[in-house]
Amino acid sequence: MTALSLAAEHARMLIAPHPADEALRLRALQQMQLLDTPPDERVEIITQLARRLFNVPIVLLSLVDHDRLWFKSRHGLEATESPRDTSICSHVILQDDVYVVEDALHDLRFADDPMVAGEPFVRFYAGVPLKTPAGHCIGALCVIDSVPREFSDDDRRLLRDLGRLAECQLNYIGHATIDDLTQIANRRGFCQLAGQALAASNRAGRKSVLLLINLNGFRMINDNYGHEAGDAALAHFAHYLSLACRQSDPVGHLGGDQFGVFLLDTEADGARALVKRLVGQVAQLNASGLVPMSLRFSVGLAIVDPALDQELDALLTQADAQLQENRRRQRQ
Repeated sequence: MTALSLAAEHARMLIAPHPADEALRLRALQQMQLLDTPPDERVEIITQLARRLFNVPIVLLSLVDHDRLWFKSRHGLEATESPRDTSICSHVILQDDVYVVEDALHDLRFADDPMVAGEPFVRFYAGVPLKTPAGHCIGALCVIDSVPREFSDDDRRLLRDLGRLAECQLNYIGHATIDDLTQIANRRGFCQLAGQALAASNRAGRKSVLLLINLNGFRMINDNYGHEAGDAALAHFAHYLSLACRQSDPVGHLGGDQFGVFLLDTEADGARALVKRLVGQVAQLNASGLVPMSLRFSVGLAIVDPALDQELDALLTQADAQLQENRRRQRQ
């Protein structure tokens, strides 16, 4: 093998593959609204404790975004984020348990990592994956040293315990904006995400679309099959709705049988394409046997024109008015 092919193989081995649930994992991370937020004392306590217990110079609680690691908590490192492709944490989210690199300088996967070859000269790394209640790995709690070291079984158990504690705190922080039933954003979370997307749309001068979606005849499921069946139908619909959307589209369960989607940088044709995909997804759901009766839905939309500087509440009212009109027509 030539020196050039060796270098290519070396570079290839640095990059961790994406998890099989990458799209759902990124959506879960987005909906928790943890990225680019101020430090949280409940998380800081855990990382400070890890630094003291393991006697290491660096401890990071990293969240793995689509192309970067963002550090929700960091001690011993000035940077607030780093590229995902060359990060050891990108390998951790592929694991179910503690991941250890005892000497990164002599590990072909990481020897030319910028943080290994240069400041802060990482040699030892141990990380534990951090998961949502639904099992999506959103990041890692890791301890780092500038000298090689071993990591005992007791050390692994301790880091595992700290990781579970960190998971609980992250999920608690994000819980206020996540709907327990559907595991997508609740009304509060959706309005926050949609509000951010609307502001971005207005700044960029791009049209976007707000969609409201109602399940038709949903009450019949609760009346005929019970509320557990109704709850299951809502959860399944939310899942198939998420599959129809892009991972960057805020999706939320607004309450009852109503859902919302904000399509950034999209015009009416893009919204119609989404509805067409959703029709196909719901057809698959109805054929799956997961719901006791076929689900149907109605849609209302509001076009976001950045020249008008519209407010989210006004767009919600506009979309809801069209939704009710469409439902009325379908009943005729």
